[in-house]
Amino acid sequence: MTGRGGLSYRDFDGVRPLDLGFRAAHWAKGDATEIGRAGLAYAFTRLAALEVVTFAEARNVRSRAVMERLGFTWQREIRYRDAPCALYERTAY
Repeated sequence: MTGRGGLSYRDFDGVRPLDLGFRAAHWAKGDATEIGRAGLAYAFTRLAALEVVTFAEARNVRSRAVMERLGFTWQREIRYRDAPCALYERTAY
């Protein structure tokens, strides 16, 4: 398996996080950006979502770069599973 991706419903102010994960052997090949684009298209067109959020551990520079390539903007620091994380958001408009 190369990786996984999708939309999940977690309680972050009532918005839907975009969830991506890939094995290290498949990093830096554009897969995360590609599946992220597909997830956003689905969220905005099929689910009629107005916004999507995503997050990664604050120290995960590569994941944060993918989020920025997908048009997400940094919102704030949060804690998830007792780790500092960066929360990003993208709106449909």
